[in-house]
Amino acid sequence: MINLKSTILTILLPLFVLSGCVSTNQTASFKGTEFFTETGSRVIVGELLTEQGFPVDHIDIKVNKEFINYPQVAQRAGIEGVVRLFIDVSEQKKIEKIRVTRGIGGGCDEAALNLIRNSEFIVTSKKTNNNTVSERYYISVLYEL
Repeated sequence: MINLKSTILTILLPLFVLSGCVSTNQTASFKGTEFFTETGSRVIVGELLTEQGFPVDHIDIKVNKEFINYPQVAQRAGIEGVVRLFIDVSEQKKIEKIRVTRGIGGGCDEAALNLIRNSEFIVTSKKTNNNTVSERYYISVLYEL
């Protein structure tokens, strides 16, 4: 019986880690703006810096502080982590399309979407000599208790 449990864990645990269902306790590096909620929880909005090589273009986010929200459901359930989104920003600095590419649940995905929808963006790219461009960018919102 113990060998069966061990075998199942050996097979399933790496799958859960790869799918994002289990935290690997690796600290992500962020370049962004840090906010604190009324309960003392931390929300960071910016670019997740990983070994996977997210876009090297730069995006400045003017966050509307009224929309910083760490849902109470998520806080009570102990949910924390990174919500990853992609956004298509037009040359007029308007969001053309936005989607969560990796969520954490507990209302955090919706809160991140609402926050990003109500933010302003200035996108600069080396290939256009820092002119405003229309492209897809990846934004991360870290929720931490």
